[in-house]
This record gives sequence, structure tokens and C-alpha cells, in this order.
Amino acid sequence: MDLRPLLLSVALLLPTAACADQLSLGLDATRVAPVSGGGATVDWLHDDGGSARWDLGLTYQRIGSSHWHFGTVGSAWVGTAPPARRWTASASASVGTGRTEGRTFDYQDISASLSRGLAAALTVSARDRQIDVDTAHGNMPAVSLEFVGGTRWLARAEFEKSVSGNLGARIAMLRLDHLARRLGASVGVGVGRVVPVVAIVPSIAPTPVNPPVQTLHDAFIGLAWQLGGSKILATLDHLRLGSEVHWTLTLNYAIRVTRPTQ
Repeated sequence: MDLRPLLLSVALLLPTAACADQLSLGLDATRVAPVSGGGATVDWLHDDGGSARWDLGLTYQRIGSSHWHFGTVGSAWVGTAPPARRWTASASASVGTGRTEGRTFDYQDISASLSRGLAAALTVSARDRQIDVDTAHGNMPAVSLEFVGGTRWLARAEFEKSVSGNLGARIAMLRLDHLARRLGASVGVGVGRVVPVVAIVPSIAPTPVNPPVQTLHDAFIGLAWQLGGSKILATLDHLRLGSEVHWTLTLNYAIRVTRPTQ
């Protein structure tokens, strides 16, 4: 399972010093009866203290006899207008390869998003994502709405649907974050349908040329602690994909490697 979406989204629960580089190390363990697996992620995140943020990462994953790895580069640009009128643009690309059932497969996941503040506490976002992994391929746009309640609560609703290829995706997601200086928490749920490769790469079942669309039920909880210049993140995810049940525990440690500009 790609750690980056959970790691980066839950990491936003805690404040980040301006103009600082951070090194993030993540480990995860996955159980999909009757096999187990795990992986590791290394990320470098740079915030210039102004409008730009950059991310470079490497990920390796294994489940049973299947394994894959990929590199990721991403960036985000934040406008300087007040929140009610602020634009934010981001893009990322993950490219790699893997091996399953005695054969190799390619991994490519490219996305771009744009968000706009509608009010001081309300933001709307649109994202386009192109997925080409093993025998699954297609385009999957998404729209989301984010609401900030006071200084401690953040609620987000998202809907994504594939419009080409054989992904067969239609997923609705809700998440709620509690924001705090020292301790943050997040919970989320998702329901819909999709081919297995979109949720976890690859499925432990044999992969046909035209993979079947399966129902998806997902739920996760995350906790994040701020300890001086470092952060600790723990996430537990329960994913039911067709007849398969996936349990994934992720631990992540992020440390500031440059001092913020005063």
C-alpha cells in the first residue's frame, strides 16, 4: 500500500515550521489472510516558508510473493491571497516497477489538483489522476469540499470516479481531523467500487488482463504527536476489498533537518 497519501494528509494535523526541510521515515505492516507483508518509505519535504513546497520520496512494498517500488516527486504552490480567495495548485508523479506471479509490471501514478477558497472556512478542490499499474489503467478525476471549524476541526468530503480505461472506480470518502499543537487525531471512511490495483498494488489474487471491479469499504484512524522538532505518526487502516480484508499499521517519524528562518 502506498504510504504517502496517509502520511502526508495526517501530517497536516500538526504545524510545520516555515522554511524548513523535513526527513520522514515510515514503516508499515500489512495482513491479508493468508499472507502478510510490509514496506518502507523515505520522504524529503521542503517548505520555503512562502508559496512553494516540494516532496521527494522512495517507497518499497511487499505482500506475499509480490513486491514493488517507486519514486515520487511532488510540488505545491500556495497563493498569497486571504483564505477566502486563495488558490492552491499541486502536482505529483510516482513511477516504478514491481514483480508478481513471476512477471514484472510497470507502476505509474500521475496527478494534479487545484483548490480555491470559497469562504474563510470553506475550500473546494478538483483533482485529475492518471493510473497505469500492471493491467489496470485509466483516468480518475475527483472533487472535494473542505470545511474548517474554528481552530481545531477540519472536515473533508471527496468523490472520485474513473472516466476511462478499466479502473471501474466510484469512491466516496469522508474524514474528520482534530487539530492541536501537540497531539492530532484523524478518522476517515470510504465506500465504493474499484479494481484492486487502485486500492493496493497488486491484489494477492492472480491479475487478469481485465481485472474485475470489486466493492470497497475502508476505515482508518491516525494519531500524530509533535515532539520538539520531530513528529511521530501512527495510522491503522482496515480495508475490505471484495472478499479480501486488509489490515495495515503504519508508523512514521519525521524530523526537521534544517532550522527555520527567523
